[in-house]
Amino acid sequence: MLNMTLDWKATTRTNLFPTAEARADRYRDTINILGPGGAVVGTEDRFCKDHQFFHLGGSFKASDTLTFNGRINNLLDKEFLSRSAAR
Repeated sequence: MLNMTLDWKATTRTNLFPTAEARADRYRDTINILGPGGAVVGTEDRFCKDHQFFHLGGSFKASDTLTFNGRINNLLDKEFLSRSAAR
């Protein structure tokens, strides 16, 4: 997994932090391989496909003692749950 975050102080009270995240070879599960008659003849590990995410976070300093923080994960609404037996 690789993460990269930029920190941008837009004003003295606001801050934005976009983040990029990349993942590869992420284990998903193991399935049984069935032979004739439904007998288990082996297993196979499955992995999620390689994927990248973009997140956007921000903060707003309302006063010296109160700061609001928020973050939108998977900003581009990327699907990553597709499964693959190959790495």
